[in-house]
Amino acid sequence: MAGGRPRAFDADEALDRALEVFWRQGYEGTAVADLTAAMGINRPSLYATFGNKEALFRKALDRYADGPAAFAARALELPRAKDVAEALVYGAIELTTGPDTPRGCINVRTAQACGPDAEPARHEAITHRAADHAALRRRLRRAQAEGRPAARRRPRRPSPVPHHLHGRHRRPSQRRSKPHPATPRHRHRPARLARSPSSQRVLAIQLIRAQCCP
Repeated sequence: MAGGRPRAFDADEALDRALEVFWRQGYEGTAVADLTAAMGINRPSLYATFGNKEALFRKALDRYADGPAAFAARALELPRAKDVAEALVYGAIELTTGPDTPRGCINVRTAQACGPDAEPARHEAITHRAADHAALRRRLRRAQAEGRPAARRRPRRPSPVPHHLHGRHRRPSQRRSKPHPATPRHRHRPARLARSPSSQRVLAIQLIRAQCCP
């Protein structure tokens, strides 16, 4: 027959099933027999269509980025850094804790693999995560360059006391009173820091790094 024998299965559907197996069991915990059983194909069909286990895993990672984890790319297109961070956080929560997907992140599960046979897959997963982090850093740096989010600072009120009267030369009524122990001054610092661009970048990167832990 010209053009060869047609496939008796849907390659895209088979790849989705392979992704779920890798995601649920990890690269090291997945055997070829597990893949063929989930994909509904035999070994020759797997090798002919996807290559070996390692090649199939690389295709599964691309499927993961374009499918379940596509929220990350969409988040980077949002206009404000605050919206980017929120979309990444909520998207990660939904992805890693939703009832329709395995718990955790396929990249993190694979990056934790320690066997020598899993080294190529481990390197591939680490490369994917590094690219995601680099894209996030570029997006937040762009927000800083564009002036978003702008740091909101209250204008300082001019002091009625001349500079040479500050400190011990102030009258008792003009000296700063110490904060009450029940309301420490540092209580509100995290809220201010969370609005600064640099702290938002650190927070977003930390959240993305921690998003996939089961």
